[in-house]
Amino acid sequence: RRARSRVFFSRGKELHGYELVDGLLKRLWEPVRAAGTLTAACAREELVYVGASDGILYAVRQETGEVYWRHDTSESIEQPPFIYGEELFVPTRNTLVVLQAD
Repeated sequence: RRARSRVFFSRGKELHGYELVDGLLKRLWEPVRAAGTLTAACAREELVYVGASDGILYAVRQETGEVYWRHDTSESIEQPPFIYGEELFVPTRNTLVVLQAD
């Protein structure tokens, strides 16, 4: 089975997901909309993680664009989340939130 080439990016308050099919980008789902401005996204296995300026961290299913869960950090997220090992690190305005990467 061929590995899928996917790209996820945010633009303003929207998260977009695309897949490379026969040399062309195909939209995977309608943009996911958030209340706050989104950071860059990071992806692992089945989920895409993205933070928002209103303090909400989103975990979005790569296949469907469905929001799998939300986590309120209570502080603005202005830098992208990142994964190291089994943990998801979320830099907020004043602290670093560490969660289990699902």
